[in-house]
Amino acid sequence: MDKPEMDQAESQKETVRLRRGDRVVEKVSVPSLIGGIKKGKLRRTDEISMDGNRWVELGEHRKLGRLFASVENTPSSPPSRPSENLKKRLAGISEMLDEINSATPLQ
Repeated sequence: MDKPEMDQAESQKETVRLRRGDRVVEKVSVPSLIGGIKKGKLRRTDEISMDGNRWVELGEHRKLGRLFASVENTPSSPPSRPSENLKKRLAGISEMLDEINSATPLQ
């Protein structure tokens, strides 16, 4: 096997076909798949194939499927802090509840 054939064979091993519905994207690199999963651009139900005949859902792939679990368990953004207006409203409700709870029961 001469050098160009070897390079072509190697590049074929490093790329897959990606399918979502009827749309197929050729020559997607594995690092692109990993990045797409981590960024939330790819879905568990998207499918990959080496030959275009046998397809596997990304979520069912033994290695790539694990990435979805780690991405889904990672918060996308830190929790936001309550606004000053919300803090004031909650403080008012808290005071009202304290008054209700400390009031003498009606007889």
